[in-house]
Amino acid sequence: MLEFCIKPFEENKGIRWGIVLKGETELAGTIGYHQWVKAGGYHARVGYDLVASYRRRGIMTDALMAVLRYGFETMRLNKVEACTDPRNVASIRLLEKLGFHQDGVLRENTYYHGRFIDEVVFSLLASEWRNVAHAAAELVEPASDGG
Repeated sequence: MLEFCIKPFEENKGIRWGIVLKGETELAGTIGYHQWVKAGGYHARVGYDLVASYRRRGIMTDALMAVLRYGFETMRLNKVEACTDPRNVASIRLLEKLGFHQDGVLRENTYYHGRFIDEVVFSLLASEWRNVAHAAAELVEPASDGG
């Protein structure tokens, strides 16, 4: 796992972080960028995983928002792609909630558990991210009471 996370960073092709909850030491998951293209496109593919016992608690929403902010604002990406199994409804909902658009299906694109599976491709552009980030900021900022 460490090699999977460290190697892309050493090769300057990606970056991956561990997800650990405040006050805990157990790794809840990982998230990061791979297939980072700097010349002629400035895009990368985001990938994430979360231990089953940590799912459905908003953890990945928060982690993906932070990683998207880093990608668009620090890495200066123009586009972030994500691929997911079409049966992974939770992942699809997460991507759609954060403004990703479905681009299409890559048929039998990945070999997983002894068989080829399709992948649904999603993308989010920098221009779209600004709207997502603005909407998210409004949700967490307290409303002014006028006084």
